[in-house]
Amino acid sequence: MVYKFKRSLRFIKKEKKTHCKVKANSLPTQFRMLEKNPDVDIFGEFQNTEKKSAIKERLIKIAKIINLRLQAIISAIKKRRRPPVPSALIVGALCASVLFTALAAVLSVLLIFGRYGGSYREIVIPNLISMSEEEAKAVGNGVFEYEIEYRTNPDAEAGKIVFQSPSPNVVRRIYSSNEKLTIKITVTTEQKQIKIPATIGLSLRDATLSLKNAGLGYKVISEYSSTAPFGTVTFCSHSKGTLADKNEMIILRSSLGKKTVYKSVPELMGLGESEAVDKLTENSLKVGKITYSASSYPLGTVIAQGVSAGSEVAEQSEISLTVSGGPRYQENE
Repeated sequence: MVYKFKRSLRFIKKEKKTHCKVKANSLPTQFRMLEKNPDVDIFGEFQNTEKKSAIKERLIKIAKIINLRLQAIISAIKKRRRPPVPSALIVGALCASVLFTALAAVLSVLLIFGRYGGSYREIVIPNLISMSEEEAKAVGNGVFEYEIEYRTNPDAEAGKIVFQSPSPNVVRRIYSSNEKLTIKITVTTEQKQIKIPATIGLSLRDATLSLKNAGLGYKVISEYSSTAPFGTVTFCSHSKGTLADKNEMIILRSSLGKKTVYKSVPELMGLGESEAVDKLTENSLKVGKITYSASSYPLGTVIAQGVSAGSEVAEQSEISLTVSGGPRYQENE
């Protein structure tokens, strides 16, 4: 309906100045007439276009009133409540629940006292400690049934019972001929052996993680290696695929990389070029870049060195030299 109002307003805006008079008894009839003829004045005669704004305001007012009433109807529908449950039904349900609980309690008490009030025989729990599982099952002529738990125990013989519950010599009652007493026992098993995973050649992190996931303990020894990169496992006390006890310690050796050896740089100034090269070689050092320069020193004499004499440098480091080319030496020669 609001859409029809807006549509009517569009017709009214386009109309020219007209004078029309229509009698309408109901609101729907007026709107239908307005749709068929946009020049119809559904609110009476108007003489000029200045009254169009008043008509527009009245249409908007009517639309707002209808919208408000529709919203009120929807709200009333949403607020409808379900009819209340009769109190008689609630009371009846409560009474039935209480009665059922009372009957269950009475039956439970009767069953308990009916059983324990009858005849019984007493059984003494035997001492099963240090017996094997088969020997324990042969005791009692089928009167006992066992819940068995297996555990490793390095201090006890494998296959022997080290714990039982109830304890030995405890008296228990049996009220029927087919009833059995339950005894919980713990039996030792052989120590589980674990297969050693691959470790050599792996990074120290991966190797130790493999041992840890297998449930094995380990110890790491770090040492220098001229061939293995830093952090690589170079040795394992157990070969890959062999078996080891769970509490056995696995020894790993990890590389720290090549060990750095430091050498003292010798004094080279004043020596001939060949002598300086031999001196560096004797000290496990290498000759670096050789630069020739004009100098008053004799030709081929070392007049400068890249690292001062007495400095500590890594073994096989390169030492640059500056050699005299004589007083007439030119770089472009």
